[in-house]
Amino acid sequence: NMNQIKLANPISADMSIMRTSILPGLISSISYNKKRQQDRVRFFESGLTFRLVGNEIEQKEQLAAAICGSVYPEQWNQNKKPADFYDLKNDLIAILSQVGDYSDFSFIAKNNQMFHPGQSSQVLLKNNHIGWLGMLHPKIQDTMGLSEVFMFEIAINKSLVGNLPEYKTLSKFPFIRRDLAITVGKKVTFGEVLSIAWDVAPNKVKDIQLFDVYIGENIDSDTKSLALSLILQESSHTLTDEEVDETSALILNALQEKLSAKLRI
Repeated sequence: NMNQIKLANPISADMSIMRTSILPGLISSISYNKKRQQDRVRFFESGLTFRLVGNEIEQKEQLAAAICGSVYPEQWNQNKKPADFYDLKNDLIAILSQVGDYSDFSFIAKNNQMFHPGQSSQVLLKNNHIGWLGMLHPKIQDTMGLSEVFMFEIAINKSLVGNLPEYKTLSKFPFIRRDLAITVGKKVTFGEVLSIAWDVAPNKVKDIQLFDVYIGENIDSDTKSLALSLILQESSHTLTDEEVDETSALILNALQEKLSAKLRI
């Protein structure tokens, strides 16, 4: 790699190049632990990476994590479920939510030679690339004697600033749930739907959740059905049916305009 920086006096041959990514070190650590009968492994590291840009050394502060094994430690009332792509994605979302508005982040399926071609995602902050998330490529897993290793690495830039929690009084008025079933193209991701919905959602919308995905009979073969629940609440009054209908229509119209979504009756 032309961007690598070689050390003039390395401690050993395998430490002769300054790292361009934190992930190889985490992969080696997982391999070391797996060989010593540690089936459930969780690692993270933050630090600098280095690469040559022209004649200048570019330093980047990165945060990386790698997991393999079961989601939870072994326990009598819990099934032994292996960790998957979405378990680590949820961990990353939890981290990003502490340092920014989650609606500013997006995950776009894209190939990277280090990741499994079907489980690789680019991480974007306001449409700017900040990192990668995915499963370690099968060829690398085979070489290292590993399986089902999931990783992410993101740049810690000035836009990622920790937010202190802010107290808000619980509303004494009930929340209202409104479910919407829409059909969209098969290639449309829930992340795209969520981003567009939050862009137009007023403050009374407290949460938007996906609770069902359907592909099959009664809908076109090139579309899928997504069932969303909108959670609405006001702190000053009980929401009326008219307010709920207006908010639902606002979000649905935006999805129709941007994604050609259709309301499924």
